[in-house]
Amino acid sequence: MSVPSSPGRLVVHLEGNLITTLEMTQPVLGIGRTPDNGLSLPHPMVSRHHAELRLGPEGPVLTDIGSTHGTRVGNDQLLPHQPRPLSHGDVV
Repeated sequence: MSVPSSPGRLVVHLEGNLITTLEMTQPVLGIGRTPDNGLSLPHPMVSRHHAELRLGPEGPVLTDIGSTHGTRVGNDQLLPHQPRPLSHGDVV
């Protein structure tokens, strides 16, 4: 996933292929393997409820919500339940 300059759009790639582009219409986007997430990613490395993306006053903030395999932004492993601001071009 990468975050373009507009914090309201999320572009999802998997293995170099464009999967989807989402406009952020809600202040919180749930990310996980099950269809009850705003962004469902049916992949074995994705937990049922993996992470959430919030639009805050400073821009998008990603939080791993206790996933089994963890979440990375670039080379940084996120600590569970520790919000991390995202910047244009960040790869998750």
